[in-house]
Amino acid sequence: MTYEQIVAKVQTYYADADASMVAGHYAVQVNVIGEGAGAFYMEITEGKVNVQPYDYVDRNAAVTAAAEVLMEITERKVSYTKAVAESMIQIEGDEQAAAVLDSIKTIVAEAAAEVVAEPVVEAVAEVAAEPVVEVAAEVAAEPAAPKAAGKKAHTRKRAVNKAASKAKGTKKCKKTAK
Repeated sequence: MTYEQIVAKVQTYYADADASMVAGHYAVQVNVIGEGAGAFYMEITEGKVNVQPYDYVDRNAAVTAAAEVLMEITERKVSYTKAVAESMIQIEGDEQAAAVLDSIKTIVAEAAAEVVAEPVVEAVAEVAAEPVVEVAAEVAAEPAAPKAAGKKAHTRKRAVNKAASKAKGTKKCKKTAK
């Protein structure tokens, strides 16, 4: 995972986070070590979390961890408090940083992935459905033909109907996955 991907994923998870239980202003610099190394900050103020790809000099604390550990924490597979207790991350400065970061309510991993993927899935479904609609319109517009040609048109209509129901089934599956 690259540094940019790490920051983007953390931003996605904390975009709609509820930090209303954190009083005042709190800033934590996150130092990523190993693959995707770099630093970004998480600023908590007025119930919101702002994640930006910069160093934060006037911070309350600095958290240092490998990217894999940060992703596990971000996805709520591991808590900050547990990660500190098991020496998976190091905190410099305000030792209550882990408790503060654990108190922020983020969206779950599946919801974050859906938020990112949903527009892409809908666009693909629309593009896949367009040829089916065009072929269906062509079949409907064809004049009645002799019996042999009628069989051909009937077969084509069945193929169009099958393709249309398949396209609808794809959308239905996407919606039930929510």
